[in-house]
Amino acid sequence: MSAKYLRPLKRGQIKLVTFDFGRTLAGIDHLALSRMISHYFERTVTPAQVLKAEQRHMLRESGFKMEPNAKVPIPQNAYEFYADIVTDCFGLAPEQLNGRFAEFAVQANRFHEQQNWYSMLLPGSVECLDMLQSKVPLGVISNANGNLERDLPRLGIRHYFDFVIDSGVEGVCKPNPEIFRRALAKADTPPDRAIHIGDDPKADAQGALDAGMHAIQYDSPGLFAKKKILGARYCRNLVSAAEHLLRFI
Repeated sequence: MSAKYLRPLKRGQIKLVTFDFGRTLAGIDHLALSRMISHYFERTVTPAQVLKAEQRHMLRESGFKMEPNAKVPIPQNAYEFYADIVTDCFGLAPEQLNGRFAEFAVQANRFHEQQNWYSMLLPGSVECLDMLQSKVPLGVISNANGNLERDLPRLGIRHYFDFVIDSGVEGVCKPNPEIFRRALAKADTPPDRAIHIGDDPKADAQGALDAGMHAIQYDSPGLFAKKKILGARYCRNLVSAAEHLLRFI
């Protein structure tokens, strides 16, 4: 169902709420990443610099690419992320940085696979989940590396969710409508009675709408205020999103 044909929500309509994980419920540990970058390239980088570099990376909207990179043995999406971060922090291409970019990228990706850079619960995430958990089934739909069932308990939030859809396990990633359909099938819920909350305009908001679901485009830093997705509700606060949803559950 195209987004333009979705009707306004009615009280009692929403029977399932799904969430993205990274940059929606949890954020990157910018302090830890800045320390790793500083160590490998022998140049001081601050957490604030890493945050700004991450936000610029997000604005490039390069998409989630699971295939291996041709130069470094890590997924293409990971290569592009690390390359964008160091390039933005130093103003130099990766190959100009003392010959250690490949080693850094492999070690950074290994850390992500073992620990997950997204280890900081974002403001309002727990409050939002608390508000919704007893009212409606909740799920996660995330472009991830297959370790979400390990990482959610570490953050103390796995118990909120009835199911987890991890692209690294499913072999399909957002914005492909198929990954949203798999979540709907797990919950036995029609698409027009489900809503997805996520930060990526294309992968989350547009992907959910293309699958026939409703969507909330979550944008805490306001990066996409001028790139709002038609048919999705734009929101910068998860607690406000929960308050809005409670009117339709």
